[in-house]
Amino acid sequence: MIIVYLLGIMFIISTVLFISEIKKAPLLDDKEPFLEGDYNPKKDPTLFIYDYTEKFCKHCKFYDGTAMCLHEDNIGVVNINLIDACKKESMFEAV
Repeated sequence: MIIVYLLGIMFIISTVLFISEIKKAPLLDDKEPFLEGDYNPKKDPTLFIYDYTEKFCKHCKFYDGTAMCLHEDNIGVVNINLIDACKKESMFEAV
């Protein structure tokens, strides 16, 4: 019988905590990306470059490991123009 009471009390406490957390949660703006850190180049284009470098350039055989693309047609510091050219010409080659 004591176990039933304990389970009931735990259910009530967890329900109260759940409702209080819902009330504290911030409202999201529909114009913003759903998750914090989602790709939004209008907010911060350097963040896009960093994310792209981490996800793709890092695994490309032409990436020098710091910030340069060493592809003969796309050589230079990784920026939005190089990323666009790489995507357009399919220059990515996995290591």
